[in-house]
Amino acid sequence: MGEGFIKGIYEALRASPQWDETLFILTFDEHGGFADHVPPPEGIPPGDNLTYTEEAGDGKPATFHFDRLGIRVPTVLISPWV
Repeated sequence: MGEGFIKGIYEALRASPQWDETLFILTFDEHGGFADHVPPPEGIPPGDNLTYTEEAGDGKPATFHFDRLGIRVPTVLISPWV
């Protein structure tokens, strides 16, 4: 269903007179939460050393130290110019 929807949008854009001036940005959430088969690279922690703690689904505290980059988000750029 989702692939057919995207195909319909793409075909409508291609048929449009504005296609030569269009950039179709397709981004989607495939990670489904905090799991990823590749851990994010280390980031440079901010100088204030702040942390953020929230209650996880199991009731235990989950703390984020802002020392990692975020998850990867797949994005496709579609255009005559790309």
